[in-house]
Amino acid sequence: MAALEVLAVALMLAVVCPPGCSSLHIGQLQVPGPIRNGSVKDVVLDCDYEATKADVGIVIKWFLNQLADPKADPKGEPTLVYQWIPGRIPQALGPLKGRVNLGYRATDEPSTRHRALNIVNPTIELSGEYRCQVSSLDGEDSRAKKMIIYVPEDNLELTQSKASEEGQIRLSCEADGVFPRPTLTFIQKPVDSLNATVMEGAEVRVTDRLDGLFDIEADMVVDAAALDDGPEMVFGCDLEIPDADIRLVKWERYESISGAAGLALASKRLSLLLPASLASSLSVWAWSSRPRL
Repeated sequence: MAALEVLAVALMLAVVCPPGCSSLHIGQLQVPGPIRNGSVKDVVLDCDYEATKADVGIVIKWFLNQLADPKADPKGEPTLVYQWIPGRIPQALGPLKGRVNLGYRATDEPSTRHRALNIVNPTIELSGEYRCQVSSLDGEDSRAKKMIIYVPEDNLELTQSKASEEGQIRLSCEADGVFPRPTLTFIQKPVDSLNATVMEGAEVRVTDRLDGLFDIEADMVVDAAALDDGPEMVFGCDLEIPDADIRLVKWERYESISGAAGLALASKRLSLLLPASLASSLSVWAWSSRPRL
């Protein structure tokens, strides 16, 4: 009988409200910005939608395309992780099963009460693109945003050594235990300048660890003669976590291999080499949100 009643209402609405007249609309999708792994107890992803009495048979679904899932196809279908039909108990599915507070209420309104995800103890495997889809018998709307749980590096090391080729030096940089997948770039600049340039030709290797984190290392060979003829230079190892919008640069000074002391392994802090007027404006170690080179 209940099914017949729903069908009757749907047929009435088809006459009163033809296809396309639904006001179902997601006004705002709220997803937190980058979160350091283990730093919060829970997060809320809210799908704020508007509906009217004309919208019958509303269903709210959340989908996830995981960053940490090596089997995930970036162009494929995401996984259904949450579903709620007003008047029924919400369900957490797949990667979110057992990870969602199903009693959380976004509002006190029966039609929007359980629209949000309250994820408990979010960790890196729950990073990815979340899509909220709200549908009724006569309309549908969806929106998507990424949520990133990141892990900064355990260490970032930059060294320089004499290369096997005459008149050249080798730069080596490595970082361990990073998530999401990072990038490494060598940069250089005159010691008294704030403008750095990217050094081309580096060989970069990334290792996927069993714990889901990444190790990364890079090497390149530089012509020492060209450096000796120019201004005093510093090298930078530029580590970026693009999805988290995080950047860390380690700087070391170049010392000529033709000098009396030979090549000094980089160990001095750049702030000690800069004039006082510049030292305060440039950090050797600094997390930032993509500063310009």
